[in-house]
Amino acid sequence: MTFKQAKELSILKWKWIIKNPPRINGDKYKYANKTSKANPKLKDLNSQCGFCEKYAVSWNDCPECPLYRKWGKTCYIMDSLFQQWLKPSCNKESKDSAKQILRDIEECEE
Repeated sequence: MTFKQAKELSILKWKWIIKNPPRINGDKYKYANKTSKANPKLKDLNSQCGFCEKYAVSWNDCPECPLYRKWGKTCYIMDSLFQQWLKPSCNKESKDSAKQILRDIEECEE
């Protein structure tokens, strides 16, 4: 997957998440495969930002990821901050976090 493809799929995924906050059968804590079932194009991006498809072959690749560099040498996608905003059903903080990640992805250089 090229950087451009990863970026396009990431943007698609995060826009979908913002419009369809995590909720499965009323259980707000199970994000599971909701995105991939609703949108097959997002199958490989269920729990990743998309850039990880290109960069995170191993943790050694993370320093090459533009989001990792942008976020001060950490990863909001794979660490607990990502998990924290997915858990709430649909509160303002969750949507704001998703929107910020989407903005960061859209701003990333190729």
